[in-house]
Amino acid sequence: MNESYSIKDIISLMLSKLWLLILFLILGAAGAFAYSHFVMPVIYESYTSMYVRSSDKGSSSADINQGELTASRSLVSTYIVALKSNYVMEKAAENLEKEYPPEVLAEYFSMTDGKISLKSLRSKVSMSSVENTEILKITASTKNPEISAAVCNSIAEAAPACLIKIVGAGSVEIIDVADPVYIPVSPNKPKIALIGGMAGLCLAALLIFLIDFFDNSVRLSEALTDNYQKAVFGEIMHFGTDNNSKKSGNTDTHQTILDSKTDFNIIENYKSIRSNIMFALSTTDRKVLAISSANPSEGKSLTTANIALAFAQTENKILLIDADMRKPVQHKIFNLSNKKGLSTAIGHMNPLEESIHRNVYQHLDVMPSGPIPPNPSEMLASQQFADMLAELEPQYDYILIDTPPINVVSDTLAMGKAISGLLLVVRYAKTTFEELQDSISHANLSEINLLGFVLNDISRKGSGHYYSYKYKYRYKYKNYEYQYTSHSPEEKLETAPVLSLKQEKSAEQSEAVPAEEVTAEQLETVQAEKVTTEQPETAPAEEVTAESQEKPNSEENE
Repeated sequence: MNESYSIKDIISLMLSKLWLLILFLILGAAGAFAYSHFVMPVIYESYTSMYVRSSDKGSSSADINQGELTASRSLVSTYIVALKSNYVMEKAAENLEKEYPPEVLAEYFSMTDGKISLKSLRSKVSMSSVENTEILKITASTKNPEISAAVCNSIAEAAPACLIKIVGAGSVEIIDVADPVYIPVSPNKPKIALIGGMAGLCLAALLIFLIDFFDNSVRLSEALTDNYQKAVFGEIMHFGTDNNSKKSGNTDTHQTILDSKTDFNIIENYKSIRSNIMFALSTTDRKVLAISSANPSEGKSLTTANIALAFAQTENKILLIDADMRKPVQHKIFNLSNKKGLSTAIGHMNPLEESIHRNVYQHLDVMPSGPIPPNPSEMLASQQFADMLAELEPQYDYILIDTPPINVVSDTLAMGKAISGLLLVVRYAKTTFEELQDSISHANLSEINLLGFVLNDISRKGSGHYYSYKYKYRYKYKNYEYQYTSHSPEEKLETAPVLSLKQEKSAEQSEAVPAEEVTAEQLETVQAEKVTTEQPETAPAEEVTAESQEKPNSEENE
């Protein structure tokens, strides 16, 4: 839920739901047009006009002066009131009743005892002065063009005698007789359709705002930090072949950072997460990290696998354990056999060595879940599991454990004492703050060290004030192009992907940084690293200098 919106937020929010705006626009316009065409009555309009005189003198030009014209104009408003009186309406109704039978008039007017209701007749008539002149215009609107013309002519016919009797001043002269006009004046279908489309557009915008206002799902990393005082280790954009997998019926396709289709930005984001985890665990003696989520289908397993691969690329010895023994996924991601694994190791059905797949990727070992046991929570809370981790810790630099969702089962909470910390994967626009608060409360009750969060599956079409304009990890390279070389499946299991660097030479770069200065800086950096890392007795000072001179040259060749 967002409490304030900027102009940028509103534009972004509307663009993210553009399809909904277009849909409501079309539906509103189509609905209004259909209503005007099939429901609204067709109205025909006719009119007649009369000339108002302030006196009953002749019409010679010598008798007409400006004063009389002014008096005639002022008399028009008096005649309008008089012509709408019951006396005039009764005379006009009588004329209509003489011309049309009652059953015909009943279709267009309200009838009382076979007589036209004066109120109904008056509602069909309007009168006005033509452009503030002495011309009085009488307009009638009904569903029949002939009836409309008859109403105008009936009033015009009764007007002279009635006005003299009522007003007693001036006179009127009929200028033209009303004729039936067979072109309807209402409904104006294009105008009504436009109004309906605009109404649909406004309704869609209101609906979008309401949905966004009451949406309590996690969409901002800043909200996680502010609400829970925990760090966000990284943000991962949506990637993978989920849509294609669903269409093809294959739900076991998982795209990792080793895939050639994975964007460079995604790979760098996982490396950033890796660095943050290493920093967070640097103060602890144990390097056992559990990764979980509040609910299923939030991407924790694939996130864990990619973090493990990112760790392995630093040449740290990594063990990935699939502790989700209810719905294991890691063996599918790495295409491994799941006949032996964590469950068989804890139950001593197989030796620990046989339960681990070695060198699945360079520096990465994977222990799948093994056959699904009847009591996963008890196995993870057992002393055998703690002893197994104690035996494995000296063999690896980091151990990553893929655990079940916290809000669904208690498996993750059962291993609280055996892990160094917990990292929660939060799915963008799906995980709600209530669900996340429940998982954090469970972790706190079990005294688990919650390190922070990973905001996963951020949509590039992010809604509103979120990541459609705000995503932080977009890189543009003008001078360098990064790409990963493709490998066959066999090569991916044995060797790491090779990062090739293609440098575009430009005159500006060559002038900005001379090659000799860069070499000198590299030499000083390497010498400083040698002095601080190596023991004095391992190599004489001269050998250190020689090695430091060779290392920059090798880096430049690469």
